[in-house]
Amino acid sequence: MSTYFCILTAVGEAKLANATALGQTLEFSQMALGDGGGSMPTPNQSQESLVNEVRRAPLNTVSVDEDNPNWIVCEQIIPA
Repeated sequence: MSTYFCILTAVGEAKLANATALGQTLEFSQMALGDGGGSMPTPNQSQESLVNEVRRAPLNTVSVDEDNPNWIVCEQIIPA
């Protein structure tokens, strides 16, 4: 079984920090997926794009994790 995860880019982290400081919210509306171009890259904050993006679509749900309020759970149905 593979483990998948994401991180905010430096720009995304700055936008989230700014919204939090101003008492505003950010709208997460889409998720993009890349296939790594045949390898499993490790995401880093300086990236500006995915390695070989293969899908971008709207999110089905966005919520805060029940066990960790610092985690945002974004869900999307990904076809086979």
